[in-house]
Amino acid sequence: MPRVKKQAPSPPAAARGAHALIGVLIVLGAALRVIDFPVEVYTPDEDAYANFYAAPMFENGLGELPRIVRDYNARPEMFPFPSPTRRWRAC
Repeated sequence: MPRVKKQAPSPPAAARGAHALIGVLIVLGAALRVIDFPVEVYTPDEDAYANFYAAPMFENGLGELPRIVRDYNARPEMFPFPSPTRRWRAC
């Protein structure tokens, strides 16, 4: 007797609808983020990350991280902000 391959059952209509809805929501969310990307006012944490951490690493690469951490540890005024590595700073 020949073997017959059984086809996997197709998902129910509700599951297909749910998958389609999730896909539409992801695309909509991404589109809204791209369209509304420019931020005029950053929170203090975002400003610290953008200017003090991300900009030097963008310009000079990941090798800049040790200098950024040394600068962070040497500047007490930066202590209220999260550290560049997001680790707790020992007091």
